[in-house]
Amino acid sequence: VKQKLTSLISTELAKNMRGFNIQGNEGTFEGIISLLIMNKDQLNVAIKAIKQLEGVSMVERVDKRK
Repeated sequence: VKQKLTSLISTELAKNMRGFNIQGNEGTFEGIISLLIMNKDQLNVAIKAIKQLEGVSMVERVDKRK
């Protein structure tokens, strides 16, 4: 899943990852990916594409701007 996810983001969506953190426990993994997205349309496209990846069960936006 990690390889498919990074390929999708960098190649198909043409977005740069600012951060990538993944942790696993007993076959379940949780990750946080930081992307620079310019507008809500791009954000919605990225979320929809990531949700469609096999093995991804949840995608949510976390806005950490301050």
